[in-house]
Amino acid sequence: MNICVSDVISVGSNNSFNGIYSSKFVDGQLSLYSVMSMSMNQKTMSVEEAVKDIWESYISPYLKR
Repeated sequence: MNICVSDVISVGSNNSFNGIYSSKFVDGQLSLYSVMSMSMNQKTMSVEEAVKDIWESYISPYLKR
C-alpha cells in the first residue's frame, strides 16, 4: 500500500507525484517509509512522523504561497 502526494489534481492518466510513502510493519507497528519525498527524508517513520513530514513538506509551503 502506498500513499502518493501530489500538488496537482490527477486527471485521466496523469500519474505525477511529488511524494510516495510506502507502508510496512516494524516490530508489529505500522510504519511508513518515504520512497520519494520533497524533504529527502528516507527513513522509516511512525504514522505521526509521516504526517508531520507531509505537513512540513507539502501542506505548509502550499498554504504560505
